[in-house]
Amino acid sequence: MGDAFLDSVQGLKELKIFKADAARHKKMNQSAEEFRKITMKVLVMQLASTTIMDLVAYGGAGAGIALSVVGLMNGWLASASALFLILVAVEFFLPLRSLGSAFHVAMNGASAGKKIISLLNVPDPVWGEKQVQGTELKLDGVTFSYDGRRDVLKDVSMTFPARGMTAIVGESGCGKSTVVNMLVGAYRPKAGSVTVGGLPLESVTRESYYSHLASVSYNTYIFNDTVRANFELAKKNVSDGEIWAALEKVNLAGFIRENGGLDKVITEDAANVSGGQKQRLALAVNLVADKDIYVFDEATSNIDIESEAVIMENVKEMSREKSVIVISHRLANVVPADNIYYMEEGQVKESGSHAQLMQAGGGYAKLFEAQKRLEEGYRDMAGAAGAPTGEVRA
Repeated sequence: MGDAFLDSVQGLKELKIFKADAARHKKMNQSAEEFRKITMKVLVMQLASTTIMDLVAYGGAGAGIALSVVGLMNGWLASASALFLILVAVEFFLPLRSLGSAFHVAMNGASAGKKIISLLNVPDPVWGEKQVQGTELKLDGVTFSYDGRRDVLKDVSMTFPARGMTAIVGESGCGKSTVVNMLVGAYRPKAGSVTVGGLPLESVTRESYYSHLASVSYNTYIFNDTVRANFELAKKNVSDGEIWAALEKVNLAGFIRENGGLDKVITEDAANVSGGQKQRLALAVNLVADKDIYVFDEATSNIDIESEAVIMENVKEMSREKSVIVISHRLANVVPADNIYYMEEGQVKESGSHAQLMQAGGGYAKLFEAQKRLEEGYRDMAGAAGAPTGEVRA
């Protein structure tokens, strides 16, 4: 109930924009009523158990006191013994009554304990002891399932050379992010293999692999510390000059200079910067890290189109010496890629350069043309309204 309420409050602006607040209000009322009924049922159980235990506790204490009094009156109990039994009779049943009062808390603890145990029981990815010998990544016949029933990747084969820009595109749910999870070592395939430099990923050490890999996603975490400290986490002895150069590349240097410089503190969850500024800062931090493999998973979402163009120019420049893997919904970003994999329903349907895929006229070409028409429509609307076209994002 708390999660649903938080989601509604955080999305209140969008609900008002799309005039969906009344429907959400009705749904929240229904959820609150269901929550009330469930809570009352739990309280009925708790009160019933507490009442039964109270009867046992007070009844037992009363019986003990009565027995002590009878024994004292009949002379087969001394006064001291009778007093002792009376006190013990009251104390004896107190733990039982406390147990009944803690019923609700105990049930919450049992539920939380099951979740913790299920998390602890999730197997960690297996890593080996070899050192990475090369940076060419390959997926060879990879099949993967999250639940063991439905395969989200089906016999996927991809090659990511040590130099160059490779893109993975497709509609939402086609398996792009799952491929990223395979590449960063978060999951292991059900069938097939993932290799780096010709070695199976599970045979190399995690430290060796991550010393060559940087991943920038749409939700990359920025630590609650200064801008400089965040860069120092990526590269221990980074100079201020290197930091400013990276910030210039992502079109963020001006904002940092005007807001405290490199000593500006980023608050928890980057709440004191916009979503686009957070992503540009994360990108700049990873540029300074100077890795051999860069994975960009929707790294330019929520960024204005001018900054996006600057970032993609730097990404393409980087691909001349590094292995760059780009996952993007916006196909205009992947046009310069050396090779593009187009996915549908967990399978690679097409691969090749932008020109080759457009000439083939398959799913990639249709999706590219559809996005192009949509963006042109947005530009026409923005022009008619008198807004700068660069501020409109598809």
